[in-house]
Amino acid sequence: MSLFMRRESSVAVRSSTEPASAGPGARSGAVLAAATLIAGVLGYAFILILSRALGPERYGAVAALLGVALISTVTMTAVQLENTRLVASGRVTSGVVLMRHSLAVSIATALVVGLLCPLLVRLLHVDGLTDALVMASLLVPQTFSGGLLGILLGRGLTTQFGMLLVATGASRMLAAVATLAVGGDETFALVTAVVGGLAACALGVWQVLISEPSDAGVAPEAFGWAGLARAAAGAGALMVLLNADLLASRGVLPSRESGWYAFLVVFGRFTFWGTNFLSLWIFPHVAAKGSTTRAVRAALGVVVLVGAAAVLGAWLFGRPLVRLLAGESYLPAAGHAPAFATAGVLLAVVQLATYVDVARARHTVGIAVWCASLLLIVLIRVAAPPSVPGVVWTANAVLAATALVGILTILHEPGVRSRRYSARGSIRSSVTVPSKLRWTR
Repeated sequence: MSLFMRRESSVAVRSSTEPASAGPGARSGAVLAAATLIAGVLGYAFILILSRALGPERYGAVAALLGVALISTVTMTAVQLENTRLVASGRVTSGVVLMRHSLAVSIATALVVGLLCPLLVRLLHVDGLTDALVMASLLVPQTFSGGLLGILLGRGLTTQFGMLLVATGASRMLAAVATLAVGGDETFALVTAVVGGLAACALGVWQVLISEPSDAGVAPEAFGWAGLARAAAGAGALMVLLNADLLASRGVLPSRESGWYAFLVVFGRFTFWGTNFLSLWIFPHVAAKGSTTRAVRAALGVVVLVGAAAVLGAWLFGRPLVRLLAGESYLPAAGHAPAFATAGVLLAVVQLATYVDVARARHTVGIAVWCASLLLIVLIRVAAPPSVPGVVWTANAVLAATALVGILTILHEPGVRSRRYSARGSIRSSVTVPSKLRWTR
C-alpha cells in the first residue's frame, strides 16, 4: 500500500475495525528517505558555509544562538507529530484550522525565547541583544514549518512533504551562501535565514490550501494541550537521550579522550539520522489505524538491517574514515567506531518506538526514555570506567534496555481504545466530518 490517500465522496473515515491488508508503500518511503537525506546534507552545508563566511570568532556566537534554536525544535517536532496524528486519524481535516493553531504555538515559542534573550546574551557571551532577538524570531517560521509538514504527512502527501522539507533546508543554506557572497555579519546571516524560512512557509501554506478537502471538518474533542504536551514530551526525551552520553562524558574523560568521543559520536548520528525516515513513514499509518503491528514489525526490521550494515561498515572502514574525516590524531580511537554505530542503531529503535507510541496517543515509551536519560547520566558519572569504551558501552547497555522496553510496548496491540470514531466510521459528534481516507495500492 502507498502512504498516499484517496479521498472518497462519502463523509466517513475508515473504521479501525477494517483489516489492514498491507503496510505503507515503498514509494512513499523512498520519497521520505530521499527528502530527509537531502535536508540533512543541506543542514551540514549550512554549517560549513556559514562557519567559513563568518570565521571562527563571529561564528561561535551564531553557533551558540543556533544551538538554542536547535533545542527549540522540540516544539516544532511536537506540532508536526500532533498535526500528523490529528489529520491521519480523521479527527481534523481542516488545514486552515491547524495552521492557525500551529501559528499560535509558533508565536508563543518565539515570545518565550525572546523574553529569555537578555539572559541568553549573558550566558552565551553574545555581543548585543539584536542577534538574540533575531534568533528568537527565527523560531516562528521554524516551528510553523513543522505544523505544515505535519498536515501534509497526515494527508499522505509525501512528495509535497519532501518538497517543503528540502525547501526549508535550502532556505538556510542559501542564507549562508548570501552571507558568504556579500561578506555579511552575524545579523545579516540570521535575518536572511528568517526571510528564507518565511518563504519556505509560504510554499507550505500553498501546498496545504490546494490540497484542502471540500468537506473539511473538526471533531469537537480534537484539540487540547494534552496531545501537544505528549508529543513534546516524547520529542524532548529523544533529544536529551541523543546527547546525554556526550554531555556526561565531558565530565569524566580526559580532554583528549573527550575529543575522541565527541568525534566518534558521528558514527552513531549517521545511523540514527539515516533511519529517521522510517519513523516519519510509519507515524501517519499508525495514527490512522491505531493498531498496525505488522507494519511496525516491518519498520523495526528495516531499522535493524540498516543498522547492521552501518555497524559492519564501521568495523570494516572505521579506520580509513577516521583518518579521512579527522586526521591521524584520532586514529587511536578508531577501533571503537562500531560501538558508536551500535549506539546509533539502538537510538533509532528508541525513536521509532517513541513515534509509534505518540501516534497511538500514549506516553509509555516517552516516560521510559526520560528515565533512561537520567539513568545514563548518573551511571556515566558514578559507575562507568573513565575511558571511551567504558562510557560508550555503558551508554549502549542503557540504550539496549530502553529499546527493549520500547519494542515490547509498541508490539502490544492497543485495540480500538485510541479510536474516536464508531464502527460505521463517523467521528463521535454531530459535526460533518472529513472525507473517507483509504490507504490505496
